[in-house]
Amino acid sequence: DLQKFEFEKPPLWENKVGFMERTRKENQKAIIAAVTSGNFVTFALCLINTLFIYRAPAMFLSICQAPHLRRKIALKTLKNYGLDLWMFVKIVLICISVYKIPDLISALVVSLLHKRSIKAARKAVDAIPSEVFSDLVKVLKILLSWKTVAYTFSSLLYST
Repeated sequence: DLQKFEFEKPPLWENKVGFMERTRKENQKAIIAAVTSGNFVTFALCLINTLFIYRAPAMFLSICQAPHLRRKIALKTLKNYGLDLWMFVKIVLICISVYKIPDLISALVVSLLHKRSIKAARKAVDAIPSEVFSDLVKVLKILLSWKTVAYTFSSLLYST
């Protein structure tokens, strides 16, 4: 009996694979199992993270080194994309206030080229909006102080 045993030989080529082999109910169960297992969510996170190329190689390297932490790594990379986007918004807001652009450029050059750190660039960019806000408050204090209003009113009243 054991000497006559032969393995089942699958055909080398078939047109029917995957969904075509199962019934509709089995396909539904397979799709629900795949979506609810968490692998689909991890795949979607990795796909979203690869849309912007510059963080994808580090993410895939981290996943290859620790595959059991792939969801945590993908979420961390997505968080870093969010922080990068927030930094970009701050840079645009700083560029709107034209006078702080040289400070921004020097801070970014030092942090990106010399320190080679995006975290240092974020810290440098975080410091500048508070300076812009404090400068804006100083200008508003000067413009709205009583001496300025009194001088403007008297110059308008007695200028004719």
